[in-house]
Amino acid sequence: MSVPAEVALARAIRALRSAMLLLLSTALGLGVLAAAALVLAGQDGPELWPGLTTVLLGQFAALAGGATALVGLQRALRPGAVPEVVRSATAGWLRRIPRPLYAALVVATAAWTLAEPTAGIEALVGAVVGAQAGVAVSLVARSLVGTAGGGPLSP
Repeated sequence: MSVPAEVALARAIRALRSAMLLLLSTALGLGVLAAAALVLAGQDGPELWPGLTTVLLGQFAALAGGATALVGLQRALRPGAVPEVVRSATAGWLRRIPRPLYAALVVATAAWTLAEPTAGIEALVGAVVGAQAGVAVSLVARSLVGTAGGGPLSP
């Protein structure tokens, strides 16, 4: 039994909207975490920058994922769009985000450790927190592909 075109389109729109909101919420959460670290530190000391830069890398990746989902949503709303193709293409673009993020986190952590050996732990902790954005993007991409018949991001 085939799903009517209107239902498939509605599912795609809901899945892409949910993906966009989840990724933008991840970016917001990382931003709040970075702001809380600044407030709790009480000063703008050099010991804050290693952890903040790596968390901000994760926030950038989450924002890129949210923007990618927004573009997918816009494409799904165009007349004549094929929902399965739009979801699949958006998931493909989302799958390209985590690997460069992880590479950037490794490079940033190594750079901070080489520049200031005592900053290595702060950079590593920030990188672990920032890497959660990559996990969120991967999970959203996986769920977009799996929502054709109903999944976590579909009704």
